[in-house]
Amino acid sequence: MHKKRIHHNLNFEYKAGSIDSLLRFVKVNKASTLLPYLATVDMTDEESEHISLFADPVPLRSIGIVVHRHFVKKKIMEILKQDIKDQVMKLLPVAKSTGKKLNPL
Repeated sequence: MHKKRIHHNLNFEYKAGSIDSLLRFVKVNKASTLLPYLATVDMTDEESEHISLFADPVPLRSIGIVVHRHFVKKKIMEILKQDIKDQVMKLLPVAKSTGKKLNPL
């Protein structure tokens, strides 16, 4: 490709089974990608230098636990939900809500 004279940017689509694999592909090819915030919390200082943050409004996502309506272990589900909240919330930055809804793609 370097021998061809191409006057526009090329976009490559990387697909990986894990974030670790995606990061290896991106690093080897000196490319870029979007990562969820929690994938960046354990990065080294050197790796963190390559991270760019979104400008406002920062996109965000929500997650949920989905079970069948006849799921009988509701107490276990509530304990799991609370444990996930307790562990994840202390890692996340404080989100500033502007009250604006984002348009889905």
